[in-house]
Amino acid sequence: MNADFVFIKGMDLACRIGTTEQERAFPQILHVNIRIYLPLMKAGTTDSLADTVDYAEIITQIRSRTQQRAYTLAEAVAENIATIVLTSPLARAVEVEVNKKVFEGIGAVGAFVRREKNTA
Repeated sequence: MNADFVFIKGMDLACRIGTTEQERAFPQILHVNIRIYLPLMKAGTTDSLADTVDYAEIITQIRSRTQQRAYTLAEAVAENIATIVLTSPLARAVEVEVNKKVFEGIGAVGAFVRREKNTA
């Protein structure tokens, strides 16, 4: 796999998430980091958005689609984000880290997933 990637780091995402109805009653802020793996040589040479992924479009899709439902687990949010990113034609693989601060004295808890596009 190509080692090139673009990233979205420190995205705050309002999302209804939690294991109880009370937790899911109001959106919580999740902190999301994403690495999108794709060949970048062409974009680096042409300086054209058509040769890479559009961060703004991906961010818009993630915010829109994750706000359409409530989640129990950070794992489900991470999986949903990975699925969204991999719809981009040039994306080959994605790593998604989703975390939230919920416990006193703990910086964050969350989930990390890595998914690759099936190229077979």
